[in-house]
Amino acid sequence: MDERPDPIQIVARPSSAIAQDQKQAFGIWIPLAGKADWQVDALDEAVAWSAGECGVVDVEGLRYLIRAGLRSRSKAVIVPGDHVGVHVSDLVTGRRSFPAKPVFASTVWAEPLLP
Repeated sequence: MDERPDPIQIVARPSSAIAQDQKQAFGIWIPLAGKADWQVDALDEAVAWSAGECGVVDVEGLRYLIRAGLRSRSKAVIVPGDHVGVHVSDLVTGRRSFPAKPVFASTVWAEPLLP
């Protein structure tokens, strides 16, 4: 049995600046798949960047569409304006002082392109 994670399980969580650049978002997923021991080849095919599509890759004979968008769960930390120093020292020492709320974070992932 193959011990490698399936390419659809390989997920990158880049900064929002990287996720907003099509080439960088596309380029961030390929090395992750390579680290998982997959042979990945970028294909020169047109995609709809406005729909969150970054590019198409061939992963050992199967094609995948690389997408970018808000997909992963994360937390947004709300830093109060007053006494920021106290909150920063609490963060460094491991005490929870910042209120947080759940949000979706920038994500790059692969979807199979079925024939």
